[in-house]
Amino acid sequence: MPDNATWQEQRDELGRRAAMLVEAAVRTLDDKKDSRNKRRRVALRRALGRAPEHPAARPAHMVVAYTLPQNPDEATERAFYTVAAMIAAQPRDARDQATGRNDDNADDAPQAEDEPEAAEAIESASEDQQETLGATLGRMVATGKGREDTIEPRLHLMCRQDVAGIHRHLPRLIATMRADLVRVDWLRLTLDLAAWGTQRDRVTKRWLQDYYRTLHAIRGVQKKAKAKSESPEGEDQ
Repeated sequence: MPDNATWQEQRDELGRRAAMLVEAAVRTLDDKKDSRNKRRRVALRRALGRAPEHPAARPAHMVVAYTLPQNPDEATERAFYTVAAMIAAQPRDARDQATGRNDDNADDAPQAEDEPEAAEAIESASEDQQETLGATLGRMVATGKGREDTIEPRLHLMCRQDVAGIHRHLPRLIATMRADLVRVDWLRLTLDLAAWGTQRDRVTKRWLQDYYRTLHAIRGVQKKAKAKSESPEGEDQ
């Protein structure tokens, strides 16, 4: 029991730290609030794709260091720096969306007649309210913002990577997603990457399950809505 309690405390603390990281990184996107934000954003962008000990990543410490848990392992430390850098590297439209200045283009949910039903189907199979990268990619494909024959192989490729490999492949995918204004659950992504060193198989299983589950749920709703609109009864209404 003490071991379980300690593990839960560590998990809760990691969640708090990850939330601090996301808040700090998103804050750098808003030039209007603080003139220092641009400097911090540039520092994070220069760290993209680099390990925390790389000389080019040194300026990023001013944003990331205070959010890190004490004595983080390699996977946790890299998770924090990579996610912060990916947030800072978003294109202008995505940055505006993240800071609430471009809500008209937001991609909040699948566009289908019965989309609450799809959301309920996805949530019922979820451990919490956060969306994994797998679920986001499934939603991206189902709503026509990504090609299944491209996204599915890339997801499987990432799931085979070690710590260094996932941080090498992930930024390009995230950049593509954010260019299309596909929302990313940065907090959940940070926590999953932090677990990559010791629990990669658990994380990747969840990503793949959520990808196929989400894709199936949204397509099912879309098929139902299409059938309803094409039925004689639907035309009469």
